[in-house]
Amino acid sequence: MEQPHYNLLVREKVEKEFALLYDSANGGIGLGLTIFSPLKIGILTGKYNDGIPDDSRLATAKDGFITMMNETYGNEDWQKQFEIVRKLKPVAEKLGCSQAQLAMAWVLANPRISSAIMGASKVAQVHEAVKSLEIVPKMTKEIMDEIDEIAGNKPEPLVQRY
Repeated sequence: MEQPHYNLLVREKVEKEFALLYDSANGGIGLGLTIFSPLKIGILTGKYNDGIPDDSRLATAKDGFITMMNETYGNEDWQKQFEIVRKLKPVAEKLGCSQAQLAMAWVLANPRISSAIMGASKVAQVHEAVKSLEIVPKMTKEIMDEIDEIAGNKPEPLVQRY
């Protein structure tokens, strides 16, 4: 079991670096993943697109990580992520779900993911995450391809050289 960071914006380790470790039938070790930050500290919900809400973790938490995130808020990296999140909104609407549910369903649709640690800070966020289970069956190849096109960050397949 491994616990990497994984979401629509952070994919390289899970989808490329670990690729040869999954299927024991293909020489892997049968690795399963418990991932963390499927909503990228809330960025994938869309709530930070237009500023930091007063009741959000970025506004209220005082730990070093959140302080660092606040110091970088709005920089070029954030802007690139906001653009992707804005473009994902119509996909969520097409599926009849929130952007948070879309991001969670996308993670859970990956057969390599055994579980996802969501880091909810409010009970309503847990309810929202549970509803994402209803969206997972809607994550067809066409929807996944559309999301890959929007995100533009699908890692190239790992080429096995032996």
